[in-house]
Amino acid sequence: MIATEHYTPPRIRGNEHPNRRARKNCLIKTDKPLWNQQAARMTGGRHSALTLTISAQMGMFTDISSQPSSPVSYPAPTFGALTNILRHLAPHLKTNWVPLGVEFLAPLSFTKFAFNLSSTGRKTVHEKEHTSSMFHHTVLENPRFRVYFAITNDDPQLAAATIQKIQQKVRSGNHRSLFMGGRDFPLHVEFSNPEEPTCEEINFQLASMLRQITYQPPGIEVFSDVTCENGVLVFPRTFQAIPTQQEN
Repeated sequence: MIATEHYTPPRIRGNEHPNRRARKNCLIKTDKPLWNQQAARMTGGRHSALTLTISAQMGMFTDISSQPSSPVSYPAPTFGALTNILRHLAPHLKTNWVPLGVEFLAPLSFTKFAFNLSSTGRKTVHEKEHTSSMFHHTVLENPRFRVYFAITNDDPQLAAATIQKIQQKVRSGNHRSLFMGGRDFPLHVEFSNPEEPTCEEINFQLASMLRQITYQPPGIEVFSDVTCENGVLVFPRTFQAIPTQQEN
Protein backbone atom coordinates (compact mmCIF):
# COMPACT_ATOMS: atom_id res chain seq x y z
CA MET A 1 0.00 0.00 0.00
CA ILE A 2 1.30 3.39 -0.97
CA ALA A 3 -0.16 6.62 0.26
CA THR A 4 -0.66 9.48 -2.17
CA GLU A 5 0.59 12.18 0.18
CA HIS A 6 4.06 13.71 -0.08
CA TYR A 7 6.32 14.14 2.90
CA THR A 8 9.21 16.57 3.47
CA PRO A 9 11.57 15.44 6.24
CA PRO A 10 12.20 18.34 8.65
CA ARG A 11 15.96 17.71 8.74
CA ILE A 12 16.38 19.16 5.23
CA ARG A 13 17.32 22.81 5.38
CA GLY A 14 17.35 25.21 2.48
CA ASN A 15 14.93 26.98 0.18
CA GLU A 16 11.39 25.88 -0.60
CA HIS A 17 11.16 22.14 -1.15
CA PRO A 18 11.02 21.42 -4.90
CA ASN A 19 8.68 18.42 -4.89
CA ARG A 20 5.78 20.51 -6.14
CA ARG A 21 7.76 22.20 -8.90
CA ALA A 22 7.27 21.22 -12.53
CA ARG A 23 9.88 19.12 -14.32
CA LYS A 24 10.41 21.94 -16.81
CA ASN A 25 12.12 23.95 -14.07
CA CYS A 26 15.12 21.59 -14.19
CA LEU A 27 17.38 23.80 -16.28
CA ILE A 28 21.11 23.61 -15.58
CA LYS A 29 23.44 21.08 -17.16
CA THR A 30 26.41 19.16 -15.84
CA ASP A 31 29.33 21.12 -14.44
CA LYS A 32 32.12 18.90 -15.79
CA PRO A 33 35.02 20.81 -14.19
CA LEU A 34 33.39 20.26 -10.78
CA TRP A 35 33.47 16.48 -11.13
CA ASN A 36 36.98 16.48 -12.55
CA GLN A 37 38.18 18.46 -9.54
CA GLN A 38 36.30 16.18 -7.16
CA ALA A 39 37.86 13.09 -8.77
CA ALA A 40 41.33 14.54 -8.32
CA ARG A 41 40.61 15.32 -4.65
CA MET A 42 39.09 11.93 -3.85
CA THR A 43 41.61 9.74 -5.66
CA GLY A 44 44.80 11.74 -5.25
CA GLY A 45 46.17 10.37 -8.49
CA ARG A 46 45.35 8.97 -11.91
CA HIS A 47 41.69 8.22 -12.46
CA SER A 48 39.17 7.33 -15.14
CA ALA A 49 35.64 8.71 -15.08
CA LEU A 50 32.42 6.75 -15.25
CA THR A 51 28.93 8.27 -15.40
CA LEU A 52 25.65 6.36 -15.16
CA THR A 53 21.99 7.25 -14.69
CA ILE A 54 19.87 5.30 -12.21
CA SER A 55 16.11 5.50 -11.71
CA ALA A 56 13.29 3.66 -9.95
CA GLN A 57 9.66 4.04 -8.93
CA MET A 58 10.75 4.36 -5.31
CA GLY A 59 13.97 4.31 -3.30
CA MET A 60 15.05 3.96 0.31
CA PHE A 61 18.41 5.01 1.76
CA THR A 62 17.69 4.91 5.47
CA ASP A 63 18.56 7.99 7.48
CA ILE A 64 20.26 6.58 10.57
CA SER A 65 18.92 9.49 12.64
CA SER A 66 15.27 8.63 11.91
CA GLN A 67 13.12 6.47 14.16
CA PRO A 68 13.61 2.69 13.63
CA SER A 69 9.83 2.16 13.76
CA SER A 70 9.20 4.67 10.95
CA PRO A 71 12.45 5.20 9.03
CA VAL A 72 12.94 8.03 6.57
CA SER A 73 15.09 7.98 3.45
CA TYR A 74 17.94 10.36 2.77
CA PRO A 75 17.21 12.60 -0.24
CA ALA A 76 20.00 10.90 -2.24
CA PRO A 77 21.86 7.57 -2.42
CA THR A 78 24.63 7.02 0.09
CA PHE A 79 28.29 6.51 -0.82
CA GLY A 80 28.02 2.85 0.20
CA ALA A 81 24.86 2.22 -1.82
CA LEU A 82 26.48 3.57 -4.98
CA THR A 83 29.58 1.47 -4.35
CA ASN A 84 27.41 -1.65 -4.11
CA ILE A 85 25.66 -0.84 -7.38
CA LEU A 86 28.97 -0.74 -9.21
CA ARG A 87 30.13 -3.93 -7.48
CA HIS A 88 27.02 -5.69 -8.73
CA LEU A 89 27.69 -4.47 -12.25
CA ALA A 90 31.33 -5.60 -12.16
CA PRO A 91 31.78 -8.10 -9.30
CA HIS A 92 35.01 -9.72 -10.47
CA LEU A 93 37.07 -6.84 -11.80
CA LYS A 94 40.21 -5.88 -9.87
CA THR A 95 39.87 -2.12 -9.81
CA ASN A 96 39.02 0.45 -7.18
CA TRP A 97 36.21 2.94 -7.65
CA VAL A 98 35.08 5.95 -5.66
CA PRO A 99 31.56 7.45 -5.89
CA LEU A 100 31.94 11.21 -6.25
CA GLY A 101 28.33 12.32 -5.91
CA VAL A 102 25.05 12.66 -7.77
CA GLU A 103 22.97 15.10 -9.77
CA PHE A 104 19.19 15.17 -9.33
CA LEU A 105 17.43 14.55 -12.64
CA ALA A 106 13.90 14.60 -11.18
CA PRO A 107 12.20 16.74 -8.53
CA LEU A 108 12.81 15.60 -4.96
CA SER A 109 9.63 13.94 -3.71
CA PHE A 110 8.78 11.63 -0.79
CA THR A 111 5.86 9.30 -0.23
CA LYS A 112 4.75 6.75 2.37
CA PHE A 113 5.40 3.04 1.79
CA ALA A 114 3.74 0.45 4.03
CA PHE A 115 4.48 -3.27 4.13
CA ASN A 116 3.97 -6.31 6.33
CA LEU A 117 7.00 -7.66 8.15
CA SER A 118 8.17 -10.68 6.17
CA SER A 119 10.21 -12.41 8.86
CA THR A 120 8.25 -15.31 10.35
CA GLY A 121 10.16 -15.16 13.63
CA ARG A 122 9.54 -11.48 14.15
CA LYS A 123 5.89 -11.87 13.14
CA THR A 124 5.53 -14.38 15.95
CA VAL A 125 6.93 -11.83 18.40
CA HIS A 126 4.41 -9.25 17.26
CA GLU A 127 1.56 -11.75 17.58
CA LYS A 128 2.62 -12.61 21.12
CA GLU A 129 2.78 -8.94 22.02
CA HIS A 130 -0.51 -8.25 20.20
CA THR A 131 1.16 -5.51 18.13
CA SER A 132 0.92 -4.77 14.44
CA SER A 133 3.56 -6.08 12.02
CA MET A 134 2.81 -3.27 9.55
CA PHE A 135 5.79 -0.95 9.06
CA HIS A 136 5.73 2.49 7.45
CA HIS A 137 8.70 3.97 5.61
CA THR A 138 9.07 7.42 4.09
CA VAL A 139 10.70 6.74 0.73
CA LEU A 140 11.84 8.61 -2.35
CA GLU A 141 9.24 8.81 -5.10
CA ASN A 142 10.34 8.38 -8.73
CA PRO A 143 14.02 9.09 -7.97
CA ARG A 144 16.37 9.64 -10.89
CA PHE A 145 20.06 10.49 -10.51
CA ARG A 146 23.11 11.00 -12.66
CA VAL A 147 25.90 9.27 -10.75
CA TYR A 148 29.63 10.00 -11.02
CA PHE A 149 32.44 7.56 -10.22
CA ALA A 150 36.20 7.78 -10.40
CA ILE A 151 37.89 4.45 -11.10
CA THR A 152 41.43 4.53 -9.77
CA ASN A 153 44.25 2.39 -11.04
CA ASP A 154 47.87 2.89 -12.01
CA ASP A 155 47.28 0.81 -15.13
CA PRO A 156 45.25 2.90 -17.61
CA GLN A 157 44.58 -0.16 -19.79
CA LEU A 158 43.02 -2.02 -16.86
CA ALA A 159 40.91 1.02 -15.97
CA ALA A 160 39.72 1.30 -19.58
CA ALA A 161 38.89 -2.42 -19.64
CA THR A 162 36.86 -1.99 -16.44
CA ILE A 163 34.79 0.82 -17.92
CA GLN A 164 34.27 -1.14 -21.13
CA LYS A 165 33.09 -4.19 -19.17
CA ILE A 166 30.62 -2.11 -17.16
CA GLN A 167 29.33 -0.49 -20.33
CA GLN A 168 28.75 -3.93 -21.84
CA LYS A 169 26.80 -4.98 -18.76
CA VAL A 170 24.64 -1.86 -18.90
CA ARG A 171 24.04 -2.20 -22.63
CA SER A 172 23.04 -5.88 -22.47
CA GLY A 173 21.22 -5.77 -19.14
CA ASN A 174 23.04 -9.00 -18.25
CA HIS A 175 23.97 -8.17 -14.69
CA ARG A 176 22.88 -8.88 -11.13
CA SER A 177 19.66 -7.34 -9.86
CA LEU A 178 20.11 -3.74 -8.77
CA PHE A 179 18.10 -1.87 -6.15
CA MET A 180 17.46 1.74 -5.21
CA GLY A 181 18.38 1.03 -1.61
CA GLY A 182 16.07 -1.70 -0.31
CA ARG A 183 15.20 -4.88 -2.18
CA ASP A 184 11.60 -3.72 -2.53
CA PHE A 185 12.76 -1.09 -5.04
CA PRO A 186 14.30 -2.49 -8.26
CA LEU A 187 16.56 -0.06 -10.07
CA HIS A 188 17.11 0.67 -13.75
CA VAL A 189 20.58 1.68 -14.92
CA GLU A 190 21.38 3.31 -18.26
CA PHE A 191 23.99 5.41 -20.00
CA SER A 192 23.86 9.06 -19.02
CA ASN A 193 22.63 11.62 -21.51
CA PRO A 194 24.79 14.74 -21.03
CA GLU A 195 21.94 16.85 -22.41
CA GLU A 196 19.49 15.74 -19.71
CA PRO A 197 19.15 18.74 -17.41
CA THR A 198 19.82 18.79 -13.69
CA CYS A 199 17.12 20.12 -11.35
CA GLU A 200 18.66 23.38 -10.25
CA GLU A 201 15.95 24.16 -7.70
CA ILE A 202 16.94 21.36 -5.32
CA ASN A 203 18.97 22.87 -2.48
CA PHE A 204 19.38 21.45 1.00
CA GLN A 205 21.92 20.74 3.72
CA LEU A 206 22.20 17.66 5.95
CA ALA A 207 23.97 17.91 9.29
CA SER A 208 25.13 14.31 8.81
CA MET A 209 24.75 11.49 6.30
CA LEU A 210 25.73 7.85 6.44
CA ARG A 211 28.74 7.12 4.23
CA GLN A 212 28.76 3.36 4.57
CA ILE A 213 28.56 0.45 7.01
CA THR A 214 31.87 -1.24 7.79
CA TYR A 215 32.47 -4.80 8.97
CA GLN A 216 36.20 -4.97 9.76
CA PRO A 217 36.11 -3.37 12.23
CA PRO A 218 32.31 -3.25 12.67
CA GLY A 219 30.89 0.23 12.66
CA ILE A 220 29.71 3.05 10.42
CA GLU A 221 31.30 5.95 8.57
CA VAL A 222 29.45 9.28 8.59
CA PHE A 223 29.78 12.47 6.55
CA SER A 224 29.15 15.83 8.20
CA ASP A 225 27.58 18.92 6.59
CA VAL A 226 26.52 17.41 3.28
CA THR A 227 25.25 20.09 0.91
CA CYS A 228 23.23 19.92 -2.29
CA GLU A 229 23.40 23.08 -4.39
CA ASN A 230 21.51 23.55 -7.64
CA GLY A 231 20.70 19.87 -7.80
CA VAL A 232 24.30 18.73 -7.35
CA LEU A 233 25.42 16.76 -4.28
CA VAL A 234 29.16 16.17 -3.91
CA PHE A 235 30.33 13.76 -1.24
CA PRO A 236 32.76 15.35 1.25
CA ARG A 237 36.29 14.05 1.24
CA THR A 238 36.48 13.56 5.02
CA PHE A 239 34.29 11.43 7.25
CA GLN A 240 34.08 10.13 10.81
CA ALA A 241 34.45 6.42 11.63
CA ILE A 242 32.20 5.32 14.51
CA PRO A 243 32.77 1.81 15.93
CA THR A 244 29.82 -0.36 16.82
CA GLN A 245 29.42 -0.91 20.54
CA GLN A 246 29.92 -4.56 21.39
CA GLU A 247 27.25 -6.21 23.52
CA ASN A 248 28.49 -7.94 26.68
